[in-house]
Amino acid sequence: MKLVLIIRGLAKGRRQKLIDEIKEPYELEDYTQIDTPAPKEKITKEELKRLNSLAYENFKSAVNMDKELIIVNNTNTKRYHYYYYLTYAQDHDYLTAVVIVPWNDMSDRELVIDGGNTKPASIYKTYRRDFQWEI
Repeated sequence: MKLVLIIRGLAKGRRQKLIDEIKEPYELEDYTQIDTPAPKEKITKEELKRLNSLAYENFKSAVNMDKELIIVNNTNTKRYHYYYYLTYAQDHDYLTAVVIVPWNDMSDRELVIDGGNTKPASIYKTYRRDFQWEI
């Protein structure tokens, strides 16, 4: 069975911890992780678009190589950012699942501390407001 997991969640939302927990009990040799770029303050929108395109091309390459498990570590906030991954995988006979890693167990202040005090708490409020939680 070929499987694509799209792990959604915001910065410092512990997506990578979940991915590691999924992989740990298994000896996965035929596995690929695709990391979509997180919006960064220091890069242009054009560079972000280029990095997103590169991540998607890497994903399509993994699908075309028939990797047994592909995990997409998706940092984007909007639903439309992952639909093309979902559609492409399903068109190539992959079982797909979208997993949302919530922040509901952490306060904005805890997220600031977890993130190394590099962003103000107000940014996490904005992230929560803008994130499309429903599938």
